[in-house]
Amino acid sequence: DKSGLKFYECYVATPLETCESRDPKGLYKKARAGLIKGFTGIDGAYEAPLNPDVVVGSKGEPINECVKSMVTFLEQQGILPPPEDTEEVQELFVPADEVATKTAEAEGLPKMNINKLSMQWLQVLAEGWADPLDGFMTEEQFLQCIHFNAIKHPITGKWINQSLPIVLP
Repeated sequence: DKSGLKFYECYVATPLETCESRDPKGLYKKARAGLIKGFTGIDGAYEAPLNPDVVVGSKGEPINECVKSMVTFLEQQGILPPPEDTEEVQELFVPADEVATKTAEAEGLPKMNINKLSMQWLQVLAEGWADPLDGFMTEEQFLQCIHFNAIKHPITGKWINQSLPIVLP
């Protein structure tokens, strides 16, 4: 508080069973087998916070619901600005039931060789990190980026900070 930054205590109260079911490294299994000593929730002591500012996961909610709860809390506290639009993020992955069709369609498209750097930018785009871009920049987006350090959102028309051009050389 001395620095003007508020401190909020967040308690991620996910039930032990849920933690174990989401454990990609198998650490809980190792702890239960005695291979890891002092593991929180198994044989290590844990004291839940007495008066946290926000609690998430107490009913084993999916991770996306916990994230929504946290974002809402931070908006209510004025840490994050409220959303101006309720527009959903565009999903860039092909649904599982369409993969075979899309793969067959892709086989018939023209091919081109690209270098490692261009492939890395393609991955950035494919994972949605450059939203609202859904591909390499058009000439118009490139010019906006160069001249204004921003691009216009294709749907809302609002300017979005984008100081780095993402183009295929």
